[in-house]
Amino acid sequence: MGILALIIHSFTDFNLQIPANAATFVVLCAIAVLAGQHEKERKKRKS
Repeated sequence: MGILALIIHSFTDFNLQIPANAATFVVLCAIAVLAGQHEKERKKRKS
């Protein structure tokens, strides 16, 4: 949801804050990847 909101915001509010929007997008993607890796690691430990 955060990534979708950021994309919509970038299309409608096009100004000089593009680097900040890009950094926020990268952070949100990294959190999503790390959350997926965390779940896989948990399952490995249980078995």
